[in-house]
Amino acid sequence: MGLDAEQVELTRLAGSLHDLGKLAIPEEILRKPGTLTDSERLVLERHPQIGFRMLDSLGVDPVAGVVLHHHERWDGAGYPDGLRGEQIPLGARIIFVTDAYDAMTTDRT
Repeated sequence: MGLDAEQVELTRLAGSLHDLGKLAIPEEILRKPGTLTDSERLVLERHPQIGFRMLDSLGVDPVAGVVLHHHERWDGAGYPDGLRGEQIPLGARIIFVTDAYDAMTTDRT
């Protein structure tokens, strides 16, 4: 993709930390076997902002920004900011695709 070594490393690090905010989400929501209620989904959808705040407080800005936007969608229907297309940081787009692949190929609740 033509990324330099620093961009690759920042994306790798963000990929390792992208769900850090889930540490603050109740276990019963994370492990729920059925469909989430609207209120449960709202709680779960806060994990990118929580992870961002955790990382931002440590001064890890480029990684924090990627973590914040890893659930944005190309069509603008993602969260938390409804970014679309190239507004989404490249690292966040990469993590979105790899996370979707992981979700399709592993057994998750």
